[in-house]
Amino acid sequence: MGGLLRFHISITMETQSALCALASLAQESRLAIFRALVEAGPAGLSAGKISKKTGIPPRRFSFTYKELAHADMVVSRQESNPICAPGAALTQEYSA
Repeated sequence: MGGLLRFHISITMETQSALCALASLAQESRLAIFRALVEAGPAGLSAGKISKKTGIPPRRFSFTYKELAHADMVVSRQESNPICAPGAALTQEYSA
């Protein structure tokens, strides 16, 4: 019975993760940011370039990006400038 319970919890968590990810894209600005990052690929883009590409003002971009990061749909990394990129596991998992 323990294996069945673990399986159920695993499926439930996968479903919850998928729902959280999809909900994070259910807003025009967040979807625009995510699309720009998917188009850029693993190299990502700086926040300024995403803001220009999507037309989202920098002030609003920060708030909007935070919502995507909370859902693990995007990742940030520090290079010479902060770079934003799509969450690799998610883009592979949901593009199949």
